[in-house]
Amino acid sequence: VTSGFTSAYLLIVGVALILLVLFFPKGILGSIRQRWLGWLP
Repeated sequence: VTSGFTSAYLLIVGVALILLVLFFPKGILGSIRQRWLGWLP
């Protein structure tokens, strides 16, 4: 595994996490529970 591949992978993962936090500020599980599993407490 080259260092370039590792840094690019970490960058992609970091951007994905930032986007998830921006679009789902209360958490991914909270959003899924509210959208599809409304009967859960």
